[in-house]
Amino acid sequence: MNDFGHDPANYKSQGWKDTSVHQATINGEPSLVVHCEMPEGTDGDASSEGVANIIRISENLRGREYLETRLHEHLHCAAPLASEDWVTQTAHELSAIIFETDCRRRSGLT
Repeated sequence: MNDFGHDPANYKSQGWKDTSVHQATINGEPSLVVHCEMPEGTDGDASSEGVANIIRISENLRGREYLETRLHEHLHCAAPLASEDWVTQTAHELSAIIFETDCRRRSGLT
């Protein structure tokens, strides 16, 4: 994955339509979350090489699928040595907790 830096214009210049770039913090480091078109069959990816962590998420994801994918990619950056199985299972479990109706209600998310 290319590292286009912190300027959203760098991503838009690559031909990604309706790209939105948001900043996040992972392990105390500034990181980028880019919502963009992804290759067929890919919901997201993450890179912790280069200047900053960069997470790309398919702009088409919504609901729990979006949440689980975003958590999954954040976990890859936060724990780069973790196994794919651990990242997948942990993201699934965390999204289940967050997406639970009572948790969303008590958190003011509904």
